[in-house]
Amino acid sequence: MALNTAAFFGSALRELATRISREEARFQDAASIFERLVSDFDSEDAYSWEYLGYNLARLDVEQGALLRNHERIRAAYEKAYRLAPRVPLYHGRWLGYRAELGEDVEAELQSALMRYAREYKEDPDRISYFFEPVLKGIRRAKQDAVESRILSNWRTLLRSIGRLSNLDDA
Repeated sequence: MALNTAAFFGSALRELATRISREEARFQDAASIFERLVSDFDSEDAYSWEYLGYNLARLDVEQGALLRNHERIRAAYEKAYRLAPRVPLYHGRWLGYRAELGEDVEAELQSALMRYAREYKEDPDRISYFFEPVLKGIRRAKQDAVESRILSNWRTLLRSIGRLSNLDDA
């Protein structure tokens, strides 16, 4: 209704879409709003691009239609990362989704982890924001050997950020 009546403008629509995604899990509605934001309001809004990809991905899972929107999801995540390459979460979502699609992202992951460990040693949450979506993508793709190598190579750093409680099980 907000889109049809133009009762909201860019920033208000963004808040609405974020709320209905996070609090109400209305992924289709949120994706529609984010898509409208990047098409009609601001095509350079990295946040909206990232959330568009995120909501489309959740929608595919919810509907049991994995890979139905894979091209749109990948493009949205990539656009967010290209627009804001200094945001580790956007990089992690893009890389994680590529891993989920079966792409070999191990070298890029290793390189990015080295860079983020150097740049964000005082802010380990940023490392986690990058790493966790990539690890989830690797796990969804069942790339066990890649996961094992990454965890083995980065165990000390990953323990130090305290986000991955399941490292000892890996």
